[in-house]
Amino acid sequence: MFIAYSIKNGREYARVVRSKWKNGTSRQIVVRNLGRVIDKEKGLYKNRKEGLILYNLEKNEITFPEHR
Repeated sequence: MFIAYSIKNGREYARVVRSKWKNGTSRQIVVRNLGRVIDKEKGLYKNRKEGLILYNLEKNEITFPEHR
């Protein structure tokens, strides 16, 4: 799995993506939408459903900052 970034309307968004190979071609499957990037280095994102989240890719773990 990896984090894919995209820019829409001047804002950067992130999602967790898994690559799946089928018949010699790869296909990206979205595992989770993380939302708008707040701090890429810290893994801090904001989405409409859950608010501010911290995402750790190595552990595939989401935590919520205390100032939610």
